[in-house]
Amino acid sequence: MVASSVDFSQPFIYIAALRRTGSTMLSEALTALPCSFIFREPHFGSNNFSLKPGDADRLRPWGVELEQLREQWLETRDERPILAALQEELLSKLSPLIQQWGVKEIRHRNWRRYYQQFPEMKVILTGRDPRDIYISLFYRQKAGYGRWRGPYNPELVAADLNVEFQRQLEMAAAIDCLPVRYEDLCQDSQTFEKIKRFVKSPLPGTGDIGGFLSKGKPGKRIEYQLHGKRITAQRVRRWQAETNAALVGEAEQVFELMADYCHYWGYRKTP
Repeated sequence: MVASSVDFSQPFIYIAALRRTGSTMLSEALTALPCSFIFREPHFGSNNFSLKPGDADRLRPWGVELEQLREQWLETRDERPILAALQEELLSKLSPLIQQWGVKEIRHRNWRRYYQQFPEMKVILTGRDPRDIYISLFYRQKAGYGRWRGPYNPELVAADLNVEFQRQLEMAAAIDCLPVRYEDLCQDSQTFEKIKRFVKSPLPGTGDIGGFLSKGKPGKRIEYQLHGKRITAQRVRRWQAETNAALVGEAEQVFELMADYCHYWGYRKTP
């Protein structure tokens, strides 16, 4: 294992999310400069760098030209992995000005690379009722801003989610992880306080909720309009309010195909 060369005051955060489990909201809640910053699906572990809207503007006041760094890191990634460049040229230089850093990902094939670079990292696993995941993904696809590729049906969605769930289990077996259900995050204010204690967050309160969504793609802005700058329970148990019976039936199929996941997260056929 490659130990971190920088003694960070707070541990690196890895939000090990599944699709549509509130991970963007959680990233926002844990982000408030100069205390902390969470990258959203940057794909550093795959030796890439996906730059999300607004991130460069947020870090520019701290002397960081993120677009320029991205170009440099991509050019030299064959000689030096991007995770190493991230640590050496960004995190170490801004520590302790920005006390805590992290990422949220929904693909975890390369989670071990993060762990090798940041062996003290804290991992938050996120889950949600698979019926709500399926319905949420369906409407994103229907509106034309979803990221699902190819046919959309219960079998394929369940298979995709189960792959990432198994990777969550791998992390839970190897690292100190905190499982967080979307429903608990949305309905119990103490859940976020528990998360902050777990990751040793320096935040005095809640971070910039809505800050990422308001600057994102049209679909993200729609979510911002729904939730605003707060954590809400408006999408909890969404499947119960769904009027499309065929869609609910498909969501129930996903539930049946994810028995191990539902057992782990404590989801049952009747709430």
